[in-house]
Amino acid sequence: SGLTSLTFPAGLTSIDDSAFQSCTGLTSIAFPDSLRSISYRAFQDCTGLTSVTFPAGLGFIGYDAFNGCTGLTGITLPKSLTYLGSGAFARTGITAFASASDKYTVDKSGAVYDTSNSLIAYPAGNPQTVYVIQAGTKAIEEEAFAGAAHLAAVMVPDSVEEIGNDAFYSMAELESVYFFGDAPSGSGEFERKTGQLLNIYHDGNTTGWTEENWPSQYFELIEWNPYAVTGVELDAEP
Repeated sequence: SGLTSLTFPAGLTSIDDSAFQSCTGLTSIAFPDSLRSISYRAFQDCTGLTSVTFPAGLGFIGYDAFNGCTGLTGITLPKSLTYLGSGAFARTGITAFASASDKYTVDKSGAVYDTSNSLIAYPAGNPQTVYVIQAGTKAIEEEAFAGAAHLAAVMVPDSVEEIGNDAFYSMAELESVYFFGDAPSGSGEFERKTGQLLNIYHDGNTTGWTEENWPSQYFELIEWNPYAVTGVELDAEP
């Protein structure tokens, strides 16, 4: 795309679905203070975009809105934000999120959680190789880890009951996932790579770890004792 910058007119309240999708030459955006909604895939795969500042009144960011914007390295969610769609910042270079929102909080690794104890988004460009999901988390939402380029291992607390669509897709370095509780729904949301087994560690005293749900051509089910683990703390505080 030959479009390199965008300045929207005052009074604009919404940006429609896929409005600027794949405008790869776009590097900067100036949003008006009036903007309230950025719809689905509005800026998906705008790979040249390096920074975005949201207006104070923005309330809605749709799913995949900035998915694949690999030039983005940091985002601050505005206080007014009440809806952050799945995969809105998946497959980006973001190393940590910041948030002024009352609904969305950020943990010490820069991952976003909502007030219903769901993990919404992990910063895909974060360089750490191990991530511990905070205790009390109920769900891992759609595309939460999609495109996380450096993670080799994820620790899942026993409170997690559900894993959303494509939550663990496009994770080139992922080797192992450690579960502290029963198998949550959603084993199909792990990317299934032919010839490369994903190690699934689970407590032998928990349930749901069956061949039907975790087929051996994709997963290596390994019993482990989570209470014998040293150096890992499941921290309930963000």
